[in-house]
Amino acid sequence: MLKSIRLGLTYGATALLLLACDKPASTPNTQATDAVVDSSAIAESSNRADNSEINEFFQAVYDREVSQNPERQSALGLKTEDQDKWTDISDAAAQANVDEAKADLNKLAEFDRDALTPDNQLSADLFAYQFQETINQAPYRKHAYIVDQFRGQVTDKVSLLLNAHSIDTVKDAEDYIARIEGLQDVYATMTKQLADRAEFGVMTPAFAYSDMLNDIGGLGKGAPIEESDQAHTLLADFTTKLAELTASEEQKDQLTARASAAISGPFKAGIDALTTEIKRQSTLVDGNKGVWSLPNGEAFYQAQIKRFTTLDLTADEVHQRGLADVERIHTEMRGIMQTLGFEGSLQTSLNLCAPILATFIAMTMPVELHF
Repeated sequence: MLKSIRLGLTYGATALLLLACDKPASTPNTQATDAVVDSSAIAESSNRADNSEINEFFQAVYDREVSQNPERQSALGLKTEDQDKWTDISDAAAQANVDEAKADLNKLAEFDRDALTPDNQLSADLFAYQFQETINQAPYRKHAYIVDQFRGQVTDKVSLLLNAHSIDTVKDAEDYIARIEGLQDVYATMTKQLADRAEFGVMTPAFAYSDMLNDIGGLGKGAPIEESDQAHTLLADFTTKLAELTASEEQKDQLTARASAAISGPFKAGIDALTTEIKRQSTLVDGNKGVWSLPNGEAFYQAQIKRFTTLDLTADEVHQRGLADVERIHTEMRGIMQTLGFEGSLQTSLNLCAPILATFIAMTMPVELHF
């Protein structure tokens, strides 16, 4: 959403620049024409003001959201005073985000949409849609899985350190260590939310637990968490980056020792507590039921249809559209079979084509995607 806002901001600024460079057209020196010109100039000036103000608004929202998200700052390559912190994932922070969305929508309504450039109109529409969705999804915050086997909510914290936290100064190294230590609080928040959601009636389906535990279990491998010749992934990354730092060997040794203590201490404690809660829930979950089984599950499902399709359709209507598309595709395939003179069934045709399709995919798929 914010990328779209910034695109609108850029296009809008370009339009404003072009307007500013235009020379005023010459007009006959008559009182009536002067009045028209004055009126037009006033309208143009007002339009420029509206676009300038909404661009400032877009920028302010973007800056605010980045300032509240230390992880995004790192992903953007920004080194700020919050480089030693993690983004707040608490329920209180989520509610504050909803409150900000409501205030932002009220502010957006103050702008005259007709006075905006087409790009800014688009940005405003996308802004309104995304923040309205934030508001619409708020009643279902507890329906979202805190940890699942798909989204890497636990491991992506480690990935951020590996991929986005560079070490160019001693302060960078100290911030890296502080983040390792801070993961104990992050994982404690997840653990607390997992227990809260379970009490509410929301737990990940049973089939997901083995994959979840395998993924998280990998974070407990390597020295100094266990006796091993292989260093923990965080320690290996830290020492590799530290090696390029201009600092004394004594200072590097001290930083390495602090990182090692952070991994074997608070980091491990956070992982252990989270793992214990996930194992507990794996013994309580009732099979592999869909979201319909969750509290107010039907309304939640309907809200997700709206969120992911933008359409006001029921689940049955979405299903029927899918069936209709399958039938349309099968009809086209039967037409191709008839053209080729194939007299077998559609399934027989698919079975014959499967090896050919597999070979084609293997030949065209990038090597790194083979698995």
